[in-house]
Amino acid sequence: MSVKADAARSLKGETGLTFGKNVTLVDGTLLQPYARVAVRHEFMKNNDVVINHTEKFKNDLSGTSGKYGLGMTAKLNDRWSAWGEVSYEKGQHIETPYSGQLGIRYSF
Repeated sequence: MSVKADAARSLKGETGLTFGKNVTLVDGTLLQPYARVAVRHEFMKNNDVVINHTEKFKNDLSGTSGKYGLGMTAKLNDRWSAWGEVSYEKGQHIETPYSGQLGIRYSF
């Protein structure tokens, strides 16, 4: 079986709200728990996929979806912070049951 997918094209727009709180621990560490709610729209349609050189179909993930997330940022010092987020996204053509991200941020 062979599968050929053209270069996947994507153009997304997203708008949303983030609600959070600053919590200072006894040792001075700043934690920022937050919740995020967003609406995302995929504008690109019809990414072509061909199976066994004969069967062709459109992989259309266009449309609007809702995205929900919970996260936490920890300020390590004046310039460095670490963060993590878990999110869920659901729309007409897409569902991402759970997605997680971890990161380190440097501010200058």
